This record gives sequence, structure tokens and C-alpha cells, in this order.
Amino acid sequence: MKVYVTTKARPFQPGQYMGVYGSKKAAEKALRAEFPHMRKSTTWNGDSNSYSSDKNCAWILFIYENEV
Repeated sequence: MKVYVTTKARPFQPGQYMGVYGSKKAAEKALRAEFPHMRKSTTWNGDSNSYSSDKNCAWILFIYENEV
């Protein structure tokens, strides 16, 4: 069974656990509820599961897919 874990971090700071969801869509919806202006971003390795909280990038948001 796959679950999707959301975390947030300030740039160059440790991450903070936010929640676990049954689908990526549910995880994105939960992030958008807290960060309505979030934007999709990609990391240096092409990972498309990272987001910035707003145009100033106050928080970096992640969705990790894990097998349970």
C-alpha cells in the first residue's frame, strides 16, 4: 500500500512532518489548504514532488511516496 507523506522546511533548515495521506491528490489538497499560493517546483535532480509555499519561497514543501 502506498501512502504520501507531506513535510515542510524553511530554506537550509530541518524539515517538519505535516501529515500522511492515501493519495497524492489528497496530499496536494492538504498543502494547498494551508498554503493557498503554493507553486510547483523542481529540484536539481528533476524531482517534481516539491513545492514552494509562495513566490517568496518562505517554505519548501515536499510530498514523499512511501510503501507501507
